[in-house]
Amino acid sequence: MGAKTVLTNDAKQVVSSDGIILTGIGTYQSGMTNFMQRHLIGPIRRAVEHGVPLLGIGLDMELLFDYSTEGGLIPGLGLIKGRVPEIPSTPATAGADCRLEHEPAGKPGQPL
Repeated sequence: MGAKTVLTNDAKQVVSSDGIILTGIGTYQSGMTNFMQRHLIGPIRRAVEHGVPLLGIGLDMELLFDYSTEGGLIPGLGLIKGRVPEIPSTPATAGADCRLEHEPAGKPGQPL
């Protein structure tokens, strides 16, 4: 497709990008904690406010919402109004494993 892609945790790069793709696995809490520790919540919100297209895949699609009830009331990025409900455990879902296994596609700051 000819697009230049960069894997980054750099807030300035996030705000100045032409588009953002967020991909993640794990819990809602761990995803938001990762964004907080990397100081990316504000830059992601600012980029979207300035019209930068954003695509959330997997967990990171869920993080776009206001909050989740997975493991308590956990605030999200607030880019989509609404909540992500916890999936209740039932005998049918007990032991279900929906994790994705992946290898990192690149190193931060390097093109994919």
